[in-house]
Amino acid sequence: MPPALSGFRAALFCALIISRISEHRVMGATKSWKPLGGVPATLGMAAFPSLALDEQDGGRAYLAYSDLSGRGGGKAFVRRFAGGAWRQVGGNASMDGTQDVWLAMHPARKGYPWVAYSDNAADGGLSVVALEGGSWRYKGVPGFSLGFAAQVQLAISATGDVYVAFQDGWLDNRLTVMQFVGTWLYVGPDGPGITQQGVEYISLAVDKNGAPLVAFQDFSSPLLQGRLLIFSRTKPTGRSPPPPPAPPGFPGMPGRWLSVGSYFSAKQASYISLTTHPKTGQPYVAFTDEAHGHKVTVRTRAPKQPWKDVGPPGFAGPYSGTNSLAFDSAGTLHVAFQCKVAGTMKPCVRRLAGTSWVQEGQLGVSKGESALQDIHPYLTLRYHATAGFLAYSDRGYQGKAVVSAYS
Repeated sequence: MPPALSGFRAALFCALIISRISEHRVMGATKSWKPLGGVPATLGMAAFPSLALDEQDGGRAYLAYSDLSGRGGGKAFVRRFAGGAWRQVGGNASMDGTQDVWLAMHPARKGYPWVAYSDNAADGGLSVVALEGGSWRYKGVPGFSLGFAAQVQLAISATGDVYVAFQDGWLDNRLTVMQFVGTWLYVGPDGPGITQQGVEYISLAVDKNGAPLVAFQDFSSPLLQGRLLIFSRTKPTGRSPPPPPAPPGFPGMPGRWLSVGSYFSAKQASYISLTTHPKTGQPYVAFTDEAHGHKVTVRTRAPKQPWKDVGPPGFAGPYSGTNSLAFDSAGTLHVAFQCKVAGTMKPCVRRLAGTSWVQEGQLGVSKGESALQDIHPYLTLRYHATAGFLAYSDRGYQGKAVVSAYS
């Protein structure tokens, strides 16, 4: 301490030093992923956990899942985080067991979740329900797909247009995309099965202009490469006619599907996740990349440009059994994937910082392995403003679904 300081000044000097040390400790505190509410989101074992945030309600978390507990029987349920606890929304969202459950929140209406799933009560056909008046109501008829629906995806545009994409077993697992306009219409004049052959690892998104995009592993490629399609609508001439009634066969809407560049992977692309930049609409895909040792790669494509890597290819893994890509409100890109921690596959999250992917929070978010036996793992990563939320099944909690928040 400088000898010229008086007693008062010395005390003031010491207080200032202590304040600065405390400030640095707070600023340097490590953020981590912790279960929202401190407990699992579900009461029993849960498969296909799908997370969505209600932007009209301050980013409130909703979780849809297939309930594998004794009382659930595989039916679809939805819970939301309110008052510091997880609470069920409506009754069961399906009449029987479900698979490939997917949840989306209507972006312009508070408390309006939609759920799509493969419905055992309809021989595995696709059913979609929405919460209206406190009850789940079917949108269209139950099981409206031609055959067994798998790889189910659901997305809602900023203006409320609702889309589903799925693998249709009736059509040798080819890709089908539909839109709800009071009834379900095929997106595009070609109707169902818009791909030449089957597909796998479907991921659906809607860009800032309301155009649906769908990424998938393409069986037409001998190498099972990844492809991205975007739907371009035909602009009507003159006065637009009213929406058609619902004749048999579910007619297709005008427009066409366009390939976004060539294949986005050099070899097999698995566990694909698609998102678009919130301001530019530019597409980004994350996938488990055979060309880089089955590690995680993220790529993007600007208009009229080739696909390019976002950060180094194959930056994490290998053998991530699920990937989930998301932007926060600041435009920072984040990716969740499976990583091996002490011999156990757990969720990990990284964010893009410049041209590098840096760890976000602890290595291994879950308490136990983030997968259920014989059911491939599901991770859904979402952001409200810059706050992150991650949903997964956790064997450390007897297979219950957990939503962890980054704080």
